[in-house]
Amino acid sequence: MIDGKLYISKVKEFFSFLILEYDFKIDKETINGNAFYDIEYKNNKKIISISYENIEDYYMVTIFKLKDGKMGNVSNVLEVK
Repeated sequence: MIDGKLYISKVKEFFSFLILEYDFKIDKETINGNAFYDIEYKNNKKIISISYENIEDYYMVTIFKLKDGKMGNVSNVLEVK
Protein backbone atom coordinates (compact mmCIF):
# COMPACT_ATOMS: atom_id res chain seq x y z
CA MET A 1 0.00 0.00 0.00
CA ILE A 2 1.09 3.55 -0.67
CA ASP A 3 0.13 6.68 1.24
CA GLY A 4 -2.12 9.12 -0.66
CA LYS A 5 0.14 12.14 -0.18
CA LEU A 6 3.15 10.15 -1.37
CA TYR A 7 1.21 8.92 -4.43
CA ILE A 8 0.16 12.47 -5.39
CA SER A 9 3.73 13.70 -4.87
CA LYS A 10 5.20 10.96 -7.08
CA VAL A 11 2.63 11.50 -9.85
CA LYS A 12 3.45 15.22 -9.86
CA GLU A 13 7.13 14.36 -10.15
CA PHE A 14 6.77 11.74 -12.91
CA PHE A 15 4.18 13.65 -14.95
CA SER A 16 5.67 17.13 -14.61
CA PHE A 17 6.40 17.04 -18.36
CA LEU A 18 2.65 17.52 -18.98
CA ILE A 19 2.89 20.98 -17.40
CA LEU A 20 6.29 21.88 -18.80
CA GLU A 21 5.87 20.62 -22.37
CA TYR A 22 2.14 20.36 -23.08
CA ASP A 23 0.55 23.30 -21.22
CA PHE A 24 -1.48 21.18 -18.79
CA LYS A 25 -2.48 22.38 -15.33
CA ILE A 26 -3.40 20.31 -12.30
CA ASP A 27 -7.20 20.45 -12.17
CA LYS A 28 -8.06 18.10 -9.28
CA GLU A 29 -6.40 16.04 -6.58
CA THR A 30 -8.43 13.37 -4.81
CA ILE A 31 -7.47 11.26 -1.81
CA ASN A 32 -10.32 9.06 -0.53
CA GLY A 33 -9.02 7.58 2.70
CA ASN A 34 -6.40 4.95 1.99
CA ALA A 35 -8.39 3.35 -0.84
CA PHE A 36 -8.39 5.63 -3.90
CA TYR A 37 -6.12 8.41 -5.16
CA ASP A 38 -6.46 10.48 -8.32
CA ILE A 39 -4.84 13.51 -9.89
CA GLU A 40 -6.20 15.16 -13.04
CA TYR A 41 -4.29 17.30 -15.50
CA LYS A 42 -6.24 19.51 -17.88
CA ASN A 43 -5.63 21.71 -20.89
CA ASN A 44 -8.17 23.07 -23.37
CA LYS A 45 -8.25 19.80 -25.36
CA LYS A 46 -7.84 16.94 -22.86
CA ILE A 47 -8.09 15.77 -19.28
CA ILE A 48 -5.60 13.14 -18.16
CA SER A 49 -6.61 11.26 -15.01
CA ILE A 50 -3.95 9.24 -13.21
CA SER A 51 -5.56 7.13 -10.52
CA TYR A 52 -4.66 4.32 -8.19
CA GLU A 53 -6.97 1.97 -6.30
CA ASN A 54 -4.88 0.95 -3.30
CA ILE A 55 -6.81 -2.05 -2.02
CA GLU A 56 -7.02 -3.79 -5.41
CA ASP A 57 -3.55 -2.51 -6.44
CA TYR A 58 -5.03 -1.08 -9.65
CA TYR A 59 -3.33 1.78 -11.55
CA MET A 60 -5.06 3.54 -14.44
CA VAL A 61 -4.32 6.43 -16.78
CA THR A 62 -7.40 7.73 -18.60
CA ILE A 63 -7.38 10.36 -21.33
CA PHE A 64 -10.59 12.28 -21.99
CA LYS A 65 -10.95 14.41 -25.12
CA LEU A 66 -12.77 17.67 -24.50
CA LYS A 67 -15.26 19.32 -26.82
CA ASP A 68 -15.15 23.11 -26.65
CA GLY A 69 -13.10 22.79 -23.45
CA LYS A 70 -15.74 20.65 -21.69
CA MET A 71 -16.42 16.99 -21.09
CA GLY A 72 -18.96 15.56 -23.49
CA ASN A 73 -22.21 14.02 -22.39
CA VAL A 74 -21.70 10.28 -21.82
CA SER A 75 -25.11 9.51 -23.28
CA ASN A 76 -23.89 11.03 -26.56
CA VAL A 77 -20.82 8.78 -26.56
CA LEU A 78 -22.35 5.42 -25.69
CA GLU A 79 -24.86 3.96 -28.07
CA VAL A 80 -27.21 1.27 -26.77
CA LYS A 81 -28.87 -0.95 -29.36
